[in-house]
Amino acid sequence: MKKKICPYCDQAIKDGIYCKGCRRIVLKPVIWDVDYYLNERHPASETNCQYHGDLHTGKMTSPKSNASKSARPKAAAPRPQAAKSKRSPRKGIRAKLGLAGAIYLCIIIIGVGVNLFNHFAETSRDIGKLLNSMTEAKPEPESNGIWEEKFIEDDSWQPELSDWERSDQEVKEAGIPCNGYGHLNIRDSEVLPLFDTLLLETSFQADCTQYSYNQFIDETTWYNTTYEYVLVREEDYCGYVSLYFDTVDGRMHGMDLIFENKEDLYEMADLSINLLTELGVLEEPQTGRSLFDEALEKDPEGMERFQLEECLEISCMEMDGEYYMMYIGAKP
Repeated sequence: MKKKICPYCDQAIKDGIYCKGCRRIVLKPVIWDVDYYLNERHPASETNCQYHGDLHTGKMTSPKSNASKSARPKAAAPRPQAAKSKRSPRKGIRAKLGLAGAIYLCIIIIGVGVNLFNHFAETSRDIGKLLNSMTEAKPEPESNGIWEEKFIEDDSWQPELSDWERSDQEVKEAGIPCNGYGHLNIRDSEVLPLFDTLLLETSFQADCTQYSYNQFIDETTWYNTTYEYVLVREEDYCGYVSLYFDTVDGRMHGMDLIFENKEDLYEMADLSINLLTELGVLEEPQTGRSLFDEALEKDPEGMERFQLEECLEISCMEMDGEYYMMYIGAKP
């Protein structure tokens, strides 16, 4: 099992080439190779069996067929010619092949059958698992609503966390904001209503999803609650904007803009700069599109972050004319 690790912040990359930890495009992640074999067969070097061959030489062998060449009968000795008979000649395969040929044909048929049996025996486990998964995937029968009520009322369920993750409840109870991200002196309670209002003045329709991830490595913590706005125009996907806040106190970390069309990114870049200006983070800034072009000219690969204000930085990237990305956020 391979795990991709960001070389900039050492966090696991879960979504393609984009690291949500440090919000960078990572084209060359560090690969951790861990030997876990869940439902897969073990590799050839770890055992000596009929599928993987000799443990020491690595030579691959396959199960021997019962119909080997050594099992082939010797040709029958010549027999004296029998006296002519008035009966009609014998018909069928035995008449055409003779006794020795018929025996040899039977051995071949038996050998093929043995090989087919071995093949089905080898794959029966996978077939059984497939049938079990199909059985488990059957929808629950309709009920009188008791099951649905129990599911809705049970709010104790939490997604399974990895060893480097913490739940929202844990970090909120501790009450200590993260130290891996920078923070702006504006909170989600004032940013989100203004962003929604400005969004109504654009040509986009938006659908917002909220989720969080709270990670730590040694003494460094990254607590992030994300509001992800997927933007469409007349039902055609355009891109998305993500707003990041500290899970503990709601202070803003920054925002990401990722679009397939440069003009769409320009429109949302202008909106983002207007948002930060109205909230008092920026004073008399340039337009969002001019900031994007300047940052892209300085660093087309988006590896560097340039300072906008004392507490604010920006990075931009263009990927083969297919994606345009802009990050604006607090300095760590």
